Amino acid sequence: MGNKIVLLFMLLFPLGTYAQLTYTIKGYGKRFKEGDKIFLLYREPGKTVSTADSTLVAHGRFEFKGSIKSVVKGGIYRNTNPVYNNDIEDAINFYVEPGNIILQSADTLMGAILSGTPLNVDYNKLRKSLMIKPNLADDQMQSVKFAFIKQHPHSYVSLVTLGELSTNKKLLPKVEALFPVLSNELKADPIGKKILERISFAKKINVGMMAKDFSQQDAKGKMVKLSNYRGKYVLVDFWASWCLPCRDENPNVIAAYERYKANGFTVLGVSLDDEKGKVAWLKAIKDDGLTWMQVSDLKGWKNEVAILYGITSIPANVLIDPAGKIIAKDLKGKFLNERLAAIFSVN
Repeated sequence: MGNKIVLLFMLLFPLGTYAQLTYTIKGYGKRFKEGDKIFLLYREPGKTVSTADSTLVAHGRFEFKGSIKSVVKGGIYRNTNPVYNNDIEDAINFYVEPGNIILQSADTLMGAILSGTPLNVDYNKLRKSLMIKPNLADDQMQSVKFAFIKQHPHSYVSLVTLGELSTNKKLLPKVEALFPVLSNELKADPIGKKILERISFAKKINVGMMAKDFSQQDAKGKMVKLSNYRGKYVLVDFWASWCLPCRDENPNVIAAYERYKANGFTVLGVSLDDEKGKVAWLKAIKDDGLTWMQVSDLKGWKNEVAILYGITSIPANVLIDPAGKIIAKDLKGKFLNERLAAIFSVN
């Protein structure tokens, strides 16, 4: 295949804990080449690192056998080891669960039909719905996923899919509205509890609320208070040195800062780096040219300001007006510039 894809399934959700589950994965592909290397990747709960098993295609077939302690979402990759390369040409997501999992393909892994085990049968229905119309826009794909969840309220596939959708803060109102249709068993699952936690966190800070004041240390140990910024428009920017999307967004924030700082706009960076990452945090500030105030308690995801503001993913931000009221959330890319241009009446 000429077009490359990047699989985003690395939120590898555990779907329940059991004693020991044995599985067999059998793949059949008419166009698989002799000697193609096939990689299997998944991460079990409690493990921080994913490792990839591998095998070779022989006579158009490949097979994996193994055991796991809980059902997880995983992936099969052809000729690219996903541990070392995120740019994947041919791959398929599936559920590693007990039983005989079958992948049948007329051409590529991407086009394979999943069967053999309950979750993979359900997941194949979802994949088929998504592939009926190629090149769906993100909002159309999300609508298909929400419809699947509504139609399959007892399937773990629905739970995992809703969990993935819940990582998009803009979709949380729809996630909250649909959560009640899930079975009680799914709601009680750790993923279900995580979804409710994200919904609860998102309600901590809403547009129209007065911003919650906080104090945190800057890079030199001096305490900085949000309330000291009253009288200015301030963007509280949550990021971290290890967050590549955050680093990619930094040039956009810099451009906005440089353009509007003379109009009474500023930025206050809150880093989710931890104590071990302090050097990397300071280096990122310098390397990225972030000239505004930066603070952090160096507690990583337990950053007290991030918890106070219900931050569950980064980059994230809130825009606060001179009176201390939150007037926008998660302004990224062109939307940050457009909002500031409207505020300051700049063409």
